[in-house]
Formats: sequence, C-alpha cells, structure tokens
Amino acid sequence: MPADLRGIDRIQYNSFTSLGEGISRLLAQEVPVQPTHDVENQLIVLRAQAKKLVEQSEGLRVVDIAQLLGVSVDMARVVVGPMIGTDFDVRGKTRGARYYTKGTEAL
Repeated sequence: MPADLRGIDRIQYNSFTSLGEGISRLLAQEVPVQPTHDVENQLIVLRAQAKKLVEQSEGLRVVDIAQLLGVSVDMARVVVGPMIGTDFDVRGKTRGARYYTKGTEAL
C-alpha cells in the first residue's frame, strides 16, 4: 500500500479526467480559493482618496486625479463619475474640465 507523502492524500485514477478531478479536489483542500479583489471596497477607498485630493486642490483634471491615485484615466473616470453633483462640481469642457469640491468657488 503506497503511503501518503507529507499527509497529502494519494490520488488513485484510471484516466486523465479522473486524475484532473482528483488534483482539483486536492488543491481545493490545500489552497482554498480567495477572491483577490474586492471591487466595491476598492472603489470606496479610491473615492475617499479622490475626495481628499480634490478638497486639497484648486481644481483637478481627471488626468491629475488618475496620476495622484495611481490608476488609469479610465479608472479615474469610474471613480469620480458617480461623485459629480454630490461631492464634486465640474467646471470646463471635456479635456479641460476640472473637478472641485461641491459648493466651492472657482479661483
């Protein structure tokens, strides 16, 4: 009778399919799958950081926010988009648009 090595279960198989299933079960026991990203919490953190950055500035473009947060411009748009009208005012058009804290006067 073959002995287990380091307490790892022995996988008996009669085809590659059953071997694959056995390995999958064994790996699931040894290395439980954990989510690597919690997107909702990541967005909450990024939005809080963006709010703080805009509060400390005299207006930031989305490119500036992306650079300061260390994310892509597209991700910065996802972060600040829902904050427009509640946390941020936007002044300007497209590329020149700047984000200000809601209710502040532009300089």
